[in-house]
Amino acid sequence: MAVHVVVKSASDLPKLDVFSKIDPYCDLTFHEEKSTTKTISNDQSPEWNETFKWTLEVVPGSDEAVKVDIVDFETLGKSRPVAKGVIPLATALEQGSDSQEVSLTSPEGEALESKLFVDVKYRVPVSESLKKDLNEAKKKIEELEELLKKLKAEAAEKEQELTAQIESLTSELEALKSTVDQKETELSQSKEENESLKAKLSEAETKIRQLGGDSAGPSVSSDDPDKELKAQNQSLKEEVTALKRQVAELQSKRDQEPVSEREPLIPENQQQQGGGQRSGCCVLL
Repeated sequence: MAVHVVVKSASDLPKLDVFSKIDPYCDLTFHEEKSTTKTISNDQSPEWNETFKWTLEVVPGSDEAVKVDIVDFETLGKSRPVAKGVIPLATALEQGSDSQEVSLTSPEGEALESKLFVDVKYRVPVSESLKKDLNEAKKKIEELEELLKKLKAEAAEKEQELTAQIESLTSELEALKSTVDQKETELSQSKEENESLKAKLSEAETKIRQLGGDSAGPSVSSDDPDKELKAQNQSLKEEVTALKRQVAELQSKRDQEPVSEREPLIPENQQQQGGGQRSGCCVLL
């Protein structure tokens, strides 16, 4: 622990002689240790700007003070006291520093207009181990700041990469949505074609049934009934062949659809009904 006192200046020091100025210096006493400023010649308001330090083993009391004596230096004879005062330490001990304007009195204790200007500082010395710990902490802080800077740069780079990936995935998603919409349109068209083909097959089945019924009825009034029947059968064969071709094309499309979405080309009831009736049909080649 240490007490630092900066003796800056004094103002309006009294004259001791009518025809000459004083040559002042300061004596400062603390814990029976005395320190002295330099002498300023022929000046009633001298400026010293000198610092004095007292190292202490124990914390000083809040009521302690530094004693100040201002003296007129005499080359011949004994130096004469000019003024005196005290510098209290309470504020410096509490706050760490204190700037003061010390009121002075005459050597006999009478109040003077003279002032002494000082700064007081109180410092607790830092041990070597504490200094080492402090230096290590500062070094660690610098390392952490450097690491933080690096992490920020990496985070910015990762953010750019993630932004690019998000944009790419968004584009792919839009493309997939477009493909799904196209496939749904194609599926709808395929279903419509399927319904159309079902209607055509049903119509063909009806014609086959009608033809079978006509062949079992009375004889056809024609010059050549067999020739007319052959023509009807040939026309029916061509129509059935065309329907089979359409069925094959539709089946090829259906193979590309999910199994769960496929529908039968001919309802089971029509297949059974048509098969039974076709057994009675005679196709002449």
